[in-house]
Amino acid sequence: KSGDGGIDLTAVRKGIGGLSNSVDEPFYIQAKRYSPETTVSPEKIRALRGSFRNGVGMFITTGKVSDNAKLEAQQVDPSHCRGWQRTC
Repeated sequence: KSGDGGIDLTAVRKGIGGLSNSVDEPFYIQAKRYSPETTVSPEKIRALRGSFRNGVGMFITTGKVSDNAKLEAQQVDPSHCRGWQRTC
């Protein structure tokens, strides 16, 4: 819905003792259904990043992600940048 601050889903990855981080890690997920020809701009990534303070942002789209948007995403803590992958 419009005006939701960019976050469509908030999830928490629970730490499991010695098997993973012992701290709960929040994920802030934004999903956009675009036509395959539509390109995600850096402004969309910036808006997602600005909508939370701690945790991992995840942008899911059916469109393309511009090179500049990828660079924008890398402006955060590298441990929170999981890379880009397009799946159909």
